[in-house]
Amino acid sequence: MNGTKDALEILGKALLAATGFCYAIGLIVVNVHLSEYRVYSLNLLQLNYVMAGLWALLPIMLSWLIASVVVMAAIQEMERRHQAKWTTWTVLAVVGGTIATCFGALRILYKLCEYLGFKFTWSWVRVVLLGFAVGFMVVGLAWELGTRATFKTLKSFATNLVYIFSALGFFVFYIAVFAHGPYSDIPSGFGGGRPSFVQLVVDPKDKPFLTLAKVNFPQSDRSDPVQLLLATDKELIVLPQINDSAVSVSTDIVKAVILSK
Repeated sequence: MNGTKDALEILGKALLAATGFCYAIGLIVVNVHLSEYRVYSLNLLQLNYVMAGLWALLPIMLSWLIASVVVMAAIQEMERRHQAKWTTWTVLAVVGGTIATCFGALRILYKLCEYLGFKFTWSWVRVVLLGFAVGFMVVGLAWELGTRATFKTLKSFATNLVYIFSALGFFVFYIAVFAHGPYSDIPSGFGGGRPSFVQLVVDPKDKPFLTLAKVNFPQSDRSDPVQLLLATDKELIVLPQINDSAVSVSTDIVKAVILSK
């Protein structure tokens, strides 16, 4: 009974840590995406941050899940043939399997995009390749830190410090490419950054403030269609069609949001 309780406790902590990590990554992704429109959002406790983090980590996890199967198959084949070292053919098989891994991940992502009803673009190809490279660097870093005297000498300290910052920089580059590419193609209903067109209904006394922000009201209480970039409990971040800068609108003054077809 205690073993089951301990296992559930460990599982709960692992899920909590994974959710926190996805939240942190998603917070970065969303704000890098919104930076295109010169606006940021730091509202806490938003589910879309977790979803954005999951989408960002999906290419990395998918690539390395398939790659791990390829490597394990190569190791099992070596054991079956009683090989103590990696031969040329084994290395070529792993390289070929790795290439097939990227195509397999792209195929899965293509089918996922098709199933969810949004467009699969070439930006996904870049993200999968970069995600595979990021995963490789993370695994290499974990192996380096776990199997060697990492910080016992000045040389090892400097070498591993350079490697850590290189891996971190590459990961930041990956996040930027994802935020400005595939994330913009994922519908907001699935936690992505593709804007939807809406009309805002506000009280007449609040219209002058929005008009100054170039949100027009041709009808008495309904605005022109605007692009809804992000919706939180406190604000709506919208992009007027005649403006290249986004506008943060307090939810207190919005009476209704009408989805445009």
